[in-house]
Amino acid sequence: MASLNFESFSFKEARGFLENTAFLMAGKIVFSVGSFFVFLLLARVLTVSDLGFYAFLTAIASLLMVVGNWGTTEYLFQQGATARNRLEELTGIALTAKFLHGLALGFLAVIFLYFSKGQFSQALVGLLVILTFLIDSFQITLLVAFRAQQYTAFEGWLLPVSVILRLFLVYLLTKFSPELSFAILGIALANLISFLITLHTYFRQRDLSLPIPSFPKLSATLGASSSFAFLAFVGVGNDQATTILLGFLSTEQETAMFAVPAKIFQGLVIFPSALYTVIQPPLVKLYNLHPERWRLRCQQIFLGCLMLSFVLALSLFLFAPYILQAGFGARYAASIPILEVFAIVFFFNFLWKTAFIPLFISSNLVNVLTKISFVALIVNILANIFFIPRLGGMGAVYALLCTEVTSLILGISFLLLRLQHADKEIR
Repeated sequence: MASLNFESFSFKEARGFLENTAFLMAGKIVFSVGSFFVFLLLARVLTVSDLGFYAFLTAIASLLMVVGNWGTTEYLFQQGATARNRLEELTGIALTAKFLHGLALGFLAVIFLYFSKGQFSQALVGLLVILTFLIDSFQITLLVAFRAQQYTAFEGWLLPVSVILRLFLVYLLTKFSPELSFAILGIALANLISFLITLHTYFRQRDLSLPIPSFPKLSATLGASSSFAFLAFVGVGNDQATTILLGFLSTEQETAMFAVPAKIFQGLVIFPSALYTVIQPPLVKLYNLHPERWRLRCQQIFLGCLMLSFVLALSLFLFAPYILQAGFGARYAASIPILEVFAIVFFFNFLWKTAFIPLFISSNLVNVLTKISFVALIVNILANIFFIPRLGGMGAVYALLCTEVTSLILGISFLLLRLQHADKEIR
C-alpha cells in the first residue's frame, strides 16, 4: 500500500500559495466591481443608442476572441503547470494563434459591420473595440503563464490597478467628448498600458522568452487544444449569442434596454460561481471515496441551493425598479420588466451552477455536461430568432429563460435515467 510522502511539504510554501490565491480572488472581485462601474459610467454618459451599439460590439468581440484563441490559453495552463520546460514555447504559440486569428476574424467582422450597418464610422468603432479585446486577450495569455507557475500575486494587484485606470481614462475622455469612440479609446489605452506592464514583468520576473513557433508546432498545438476551444465557444456563445442576435434583429435602443439588466445579472452571477468553487472540491473526494455519502451530500446541496436561489431571485425581483432607477436613471425605466424576468433567469442559473454542474463534474460526466450546454446553445439561438423580432429586449430575456430551463430539464432527466439504470443493476 502506497504511503503519503510529507517530505516535500513546506508550510511556508503552502502559506504563500494560499495568500497568493486569496490575493488573486480579492483582485478579481475588485475588477468585477470596477468593470460594473465603468459600464455604469458609460450608461450615464453615452446616448441609449450608443450604449446599445457598444454592448453589441463587445459581444461580437468576446466571441471572436474565443474563436481566435482556439483553446490555446486553456491548453497553456494545463500543460504549463506540468511541463514547465515548454512554458515559453506554449506561450509563444498561444500569442501567435491569437494574433493571426484575431486580426483575420477582426478584419472580416469590420467588413461585415460596414455592409450590415451601412456606416463606415461604425465599422471603425468596431475595429477599435476588436483591437481593444485583442490586447486584453494577449494580456490574459501572459497572466495564465504566471498562473501555471503559481505566481498569482502580480495578477492580484494588476487587476484592481487596470480597472481603476480604465475608469479614470474613460471618465477623462468622455468629459472631453461624450462620444462612444472616446469612451472606447479610454478602455483601449488602459488595456494597452496594463498589457505593457504585464509584458515587462513577464520578461523580467522569470527571464522568459517568447519564441516564434514553427508552422508544424502551431498546427499540432491547435489540434490538441480543439477540445478546449469547443467548450469555451459553447460557454461564451451562450453568454453572448443573445446580445449579438438582438443587435442584428432589433434596434440599438432595445439592445441597450437589454444590456443594462444583463450587466446587473452578470454581476450577480459572481455569487453562484464563488459558491461553486467551494462546493466542487469536497464532492470530487466524496465521489471517489464514499459514493453513498456523495449522493446524500448532493441532495443536501440541492435543497440548500434551492432555498438560497429562491431568496436571492425574489429579492432581485422586488428591488429591480429601485436598482435601475438609482443606478442608471430614468432613461432606462423600460429595462425594469426585463430585469424582473432576469430575476427568474437568475433562479434557474443559480440552481444549475451550484447544484447540478458540481454534480456532473464530480461524477466524471463532463462529456454529458458539454452536450447539454451545446443543446442549450441551439435552443438559445432558435428562441432568440423567434422572440426578438416580436418582443425586442423582452424577447431576448425570454430566450435566456428558455435556455436555462432547457439545461435544467435535460440535467434532471439524465440524472433520473441514470438512477433508474443503477437501481436495475442493483436488483
